[in-house]
Amino acid sequence: MKKYLTLLYLILVMSCSSPKVEKEAKSLSLVDTARALIKSTLKVEDSAAPAISTVQETASKMPSKIFRGDVGVMIYPSDKQVDSLQAKNPDDFMTAADDNMFYMSQAKEYLEMIHTSVERISADTLLVFETESGQKFPMNMRKELWAMVIFDGQHAPQRIDITNVQKECEKYYQQNK
Repeated sequence: MKKYLTLLYLILVMSCSSPKVEKEAKSLSLVDTARALIKSTLKVEDSAAPAISTVQETASKMPSKIFRGDVGVMIYPSDKQVDSLQAKNPDDFMTAADDNMFYMSQAKEYLEMIHTSVERISADTLLVFETESGQKFPMNMRKELWAMVIFDGQHAPQRIDITNVQKECEKYYQQNK
């Protein structure tokens, strides 16, 4: 019960800053409210970016986003993933969502502290990281739920552990000096 109250409190606090979510939340269930919050946080657009021709055909049908420069990309579950997880075990989903939202918040704060830009993306988006020299690193994160990828704009991006962002970032940047 305490977990539900904590998640509800988190959703209510975060939704207060978004009039769109507040308006939608009045007639939605808790899971739908969480989904609306994720969508508004990600600023999901209906139109998909053009497909990247250098990646597999199945991945090219996904919306894509190209990243250049120093960036931390936060991957959140898609609507389909949220529905599937919630249907399998609602209690575990709520706990996992609460825990992961906490870690993602901590990760965002750290990245902002070290002056790295932060992008929020749905897991159903193909990530393409492009170096200054034009080399591209496509990453299909479709099977990920809550994840993070860091990229310095010059070397291959790396998926990092969201529970230990500071150590993971320091390791990545040290390796790529």
